[in-house]
Amino acid sequence: MRAKPPILHASPLFVALLLAAGCAVDTSALPGQDGSAGSCLDDPNACDDGVDCTRDSCSAAGVCTNTTDDTLCGGSEVCDELAGCLAETSCVAADCRDAAENPLGCQLGVCQADGTCIGESTCEAGETCCGDGNCMDCDDNNPCTEDSCDSSGCVHLPLDGTDCSDGMFCNGSETCSAGTCMPSTDPCLGDTVCDEGSDRCVGCTGDSDCPGTTTTGWSTCRFEGDATCDETGRQNRTVTTYACMGEECVPTDSNEGRNCNRETTGASCGSDMVTGYTACNYGGNTCANSGSRTRQRTIYRCSGDSCGSSTSTETDTAGCARNTNGTSCGPTTTGTWGECMDFSGTCDESGTRSRTDTEQVCMTGSCQSRGNTVTGACARSTDGTSCGSDTVVMGTCTAATADPCSQAGTMTITTTSYACASGTCTGSDSMETASCTLDPTLGNACGTLPCAGTCNAAGSCDYGSSNGDQCDMDDPCAGVCDEGTCDVEAANGFTCDDGIDCTGDGSCASGVCEMGGEQCSNMAGDCGSPGCNNGSERCDCVTTDVPTGVCGCVPR
Repeated sequence: MRAKPPILHASPLFVALLLAAGCAVDTSALPGQDGSAGSCLDDPNACDDGVDCTRDSCSAAGVCTNTTDDTLCGGSEVCDELAGCLAETSCVAADCRDAAENPLGCQLGVCQADGTCIGESTCEAGETCCGDGNCMDCDDNNPCTEDSCDSSGCVHLPLDGTDCSDGMFCNGSETCSAGTCMPSTDPCLGDTVCDEGSDRCVGCTGDSDCPGTTTTGWSTCRFEGDATCDETGRQNRTVTTYACMGEECVPTDSNEGRNCNRETTGASCGSDMVTGYTACNYGGNTCANSGSRTRQRTIYRCSGDSCGSSTSTETDTAGCARNTNGTSCGPTTTGTWGECMDFSGTCDESGTRSRTDTEQVCMTGSCQSRGNTVTGACARSTDGTSCGSDTVVMGTCTAATADPCSQAGTMTITTTSYACASGTCTGSDSMETASCTLDPTLGNACGTLPCAGTCNAAGSCDYGSSNGDQCDMDDPCAGVCDEGTCDVEAANGFTCDDGIDCTGDGSCASGVCEMGGEQCSNMAGDCGSPGCNNGSERCDCVTTDVPTGVCGCVPR
């Protein structure tokens, strides 16, 4: 008994072919596929899965990845991880393998050249599906057993009473007993001798000395036409008769046939055919998280002597499960922009504004409204907008006239105003002239020297302090001050001084200062001590330099 291993181990280049043919592949035996670090680092071809449209790579940890890439296929083809590039509507190996799978019947789905998906047997020639997914070769080469299998393994039922042959002529016609081919007696009769080498009885004198007619066991029942469903077949056996010829019993073989029957009703007579699934049906509900899809399965079973087919619809829901949360399920209503705000300052012209858009999105299987705040930029013009308080600077109050006794004055007032211009706060100046009052002028000098006066409380110049003062320093009789004006000639009799200390005061006469007597006094000590000799000298001006004169003793 030989059991077929349920799992195959293949090299990377043949993995796709094995899978497409319906074989299960243990990819853990491939380099880098078992997840062990370094498995594919030393072999650049270790990750090649034999599929042209997958990108094969080996990670730093030594683990292979094979990612499908539709762009490596031509036109509208798509990449199948097992079969490579396929037309978008073609049978997909991975889907077909599962769709037409019948594990207990030893069937896997295999894509056909015409794009259909058919369940094909995984058993090899001479093997039988034992009903548990295992294919086994149960031929024990024993003609005395009927070989079959079930879920427990191979079964060999004894064929007691059935003709058999152990290959020995001289054992006579063998018969099965308890599963063993049992010998009979010597087939040679009378005085004949059995010759095993020639398979003949030697020494006969007539046919009566030869063995009787012998037969082989019936052959397996063979069915013509529809071999799967035919219930009436034929089986044959060989009939051997012996005739004495030249003292030897010479055998003559002939073929004998008979009808045989079996029950085939319900037996599989063809591979199941499965269509691809339809698109998932969600009942028109965009937000539905569950739906269903269908496919057609056609099976072939014997009925009477012919193979008949029946088609059924299979419904699947697991493949239509989805998560629609966040999926749009209706139009979005756009709200109105709010006020432009969030300016950094009075003159800032760039701000933000917001609005609330209402969108329809799927949530927990139903379409619900959800508000979404949208923020956008906005602008304004601030040109001319006041951005600060005015500042006023008062200038210095200056005399409005040349009169030193006047309190009337003027001053410049500078006003700075602040306004926005192109987003910036900018100041601009304006100036105006205003009247002002000077500090009191009482006591201030006024007029022109040497006839100047002082300002009085009435704001006019009072010249009383300079009236009568000499106003020509070179000639005291040339003029005197009169209400701030220098008269060109002093009045006659006006006391004058020639500026010489040793002469006395004089008086003006017609503009000339007439001096008085000498002013040197011996008694006053002008001529020193003890003074002049009064008998022969007198104290008088020795020099008359201006402004000082020198007293001294001069002869009388």
